[in-house]
Amino acid sequence: MNYRRVLEGFRVVHGDKQLSSLETKHVNAIMDAMASTPAAANILRKRLNAVFEFASGAGLATGNPIKQSKRVRHTQKSYRFWTDADVEAYRAKWPEGSARRLALELLLYTGLRRSDVVRVG
Repeated sequence: MNYRRVLEGFRVVHGDKQLSSLETKHVNAIMDAMASTPAAANILRKRLNAVFEFASGAGLATGNPIKQSKRVRHTQKSYRFWTDADVEAYRAKWPEGSARRLALELLLYTGLRRSDVVRVG
């Protein structure tokens, strides 16, 4: 994830405030406000932690309020693997020579990533 893009979004919203006045309760409030996008909230937390680590090392900040802040819990969406029956049903639906069938066979037998199969065509 691009550091600048994440930190620029934070700067637009909170850039008028002093860095030294940021406390853990403020960080937690920001994380709570981003609860609808938990992965983005945790990425912002990581980027702010890096900023405060640098600022502490450079003598620009006295502590790191990010370390005590809470992470936003989220569960990643999981996908079910196709069984042999699923593959056979797909093959029965799409005849040989169709683009969909070609895509299936390329994905199954080449070991390429989806993005690479798109390039192969």
